[in-house]
Amino acid sequence: WRFKRCSWAAINMCHQCPAKSSSTNSADLYWMFESNSWDDHHFTTEQFIAERMPETGICPLLGVTNFHPSTIRWCLMHVVNLGILYTVNGSALNLLVQGGWFGNEPGINSHVKLARAHRDFKAFISKNKIQCSQPDFTPKMIYKKGGIISLTAKAYNGRVILAWLDETVYLASQDQQFANLDERTLMIAAALRHMNRFLTEMEHAGRYLSEQQANSIFESGKQFLQIYRSLAIMSVRAGKFELGMRPKVHALWHMLWMIKKRRTNVRLWSGFVDEDAMSWLKRTYFGAHPGWRSRWIIRVSKLRIWQTHLKVRRFNQQVADRLKRGR
Repeated sequence: WRFKRCSWAAINMCHQCPAKSSSTNSADLYWMFESNSWDDHHFTTEQFIAERMPETGICPLLGVTNFHPSTIRWCLMHVVNLGILYTVNGSALNLLVQGGWFGNEPGINSHVKLARAHRDFKAFISKNKIQCSQPDFTPKMIYKKGGIISLTAKAYNGRVILAWLDETVYLASQDQQFANLDERTLMIAAALRHMNRFLTEMEHAGRYLSEQQANSIFESGKQFLQIYRSLAIMSVRAGKFELGMRPKVHALWHMLWMIKKRRTNVRLWSGFVDEDAMSWLKRTYFGAHPGWRSRWIIRVSKLRIWQTHLKVRRFNQQVADRLKRGR
C-alpha cells in the first residue's frame, strides 16, 4: 500500500484513524481505548487518500468499486499470535520461572527450569490430545537483548502455549505465597484467561456471529486490553522490560469493534493459509533440480491451481444437488 508516513514505528501508526504513538494530548494516543479523540473519527475514503496515500505510485486497489479504508483488514495471526502473544506468553512464563514454580533449589539455573516447564507443557498437550511442534524452551527464546521479555514461537504453537499458561498461571496464582512474590500475578492470570477465552470463542464460532457471540467475544478482548494496559504501566514503574505497549494492541481494538458492529468472525482474517502455502513452496523449491527450480515451481503451481479448480467445481455441484433435494 506504500502508506505515507504511516507504519508501526511511525507517530501516525494507523491507516484507519488519526491515532498517534506520541502526542502532547493523551486523547490522541493509540492505547487510550476510552475517552480518546480517534475512535469516532475513522477516515473516509477521501481523508484516507489525503492523509495516508503517497503523492505518486498510489495503489490501484483504490479504484475498486465501493472501496473504503475499513476494507483493508489486519491479519489476526500477525496481530495476536505473532505479536501480542509474544509479550504475554513471555512475561507469563518468566513470572513462573522467576517465582520458582518449576523449582527453586539452590544453584538451579534457568535452563533447568525451562526444561521442566517444557516437560509440563508436553504433559498438558498430551492430556488434552493437542498436536504441537513446539521445541524445548530455551533462555534465548524468551530473554532478548536489552532485557526484553518476549517468547517467540510459531503462530499455532503460541496459541497452544497460551492455553497451557492460562491453566498454569491460574494454579500458581491460587498459591498465596507465590502470588505475593509479584504484585502483577493475579492480573497476568486474568489477562491470560481473557485472551484465551477471546480466541477460544472465535475458534468455536462460525463466519457470522450472533449478537450474543459478538458481544461476548468483544467483552473478552476488551477486558484483556484494559488489563494489559494496566500491566504495561505497572511494568514501566517497576523498571521491567516486559508487557510493553505496542501498536498491535491498537489494531486489536479496531478488530474488536469490527466484531461487535459487523458480527464477523475475524478468525478468518488471518494468514495461516498463506503461511501453509509458503511451506509448500519451500518444499517444492528445494525438492527440484537447482537448474530447473523456477520452471518446476510454475509447472507444479499450475497443477495445484487446476486441483483447486476441480475441488471448487465439485463443491459447487454438491451444493446444487443439495438444493435440488431440498426442493
